[in-house]
Amino acid sequence: MSYILDALQKAERDRLRENPKELDDIVSANWNPYTSDTESMSVKTLGAVAIFLLLLLGVGGYLILAKPISDSVEPLVVVPEQAHPSVLVIPTTTQELKVSRPISLPVMVVSGHMFIAQASASNRLFTGQRTLKAGDRIDENWILLTIGPDGFRIRNGERTEYLPYR
Repeated sequence: MSYILDALQKAERDRLRENPKELDDIVSANWNPYTSDTESMSVKTLGAVAIFLLLLLGVGGYLILAKPISDSVEPLVVVPEQAHPSVLVIPTTTQELKVSRPISLPVMVVSGHMFIAQASASNRLFTGQRTLKAGDRIDENWILLTIGPDGFRIRNGERTEYLPYR
């Protein structure tokens, strides 16, 4: 049986010698056509190193050139309106004068905002150490109603105010 297998292997080698790749394939007595050619790993290694270096260069360039948000955004200082003159209310039943003062706007420093879409729950207003979303209380009098791309709207009772970012 081994004579038959040896003869078949020799016939197969002879058949594959008709399409040689190199001169040594023809003249070599122990040439085996079933062995795979070893590919050079230097090309693959060089490609992997080049891709790694480009990636490293891109990340390093981004970190060097990117500015922190706090440096690139000027904080907005919202100063309350000038003091409103007192409103005099003269009641019809008594002669007493009541003096009522409207509540002034809150003093806050807006350091940034995040606007995703109109009425989005992800919209945020950054003031100092606080992050506010629609419905949050700014102080004891004012509530943040909406955050828009150009400004935000606040409410105090029946009074609403729109404050632009710039």
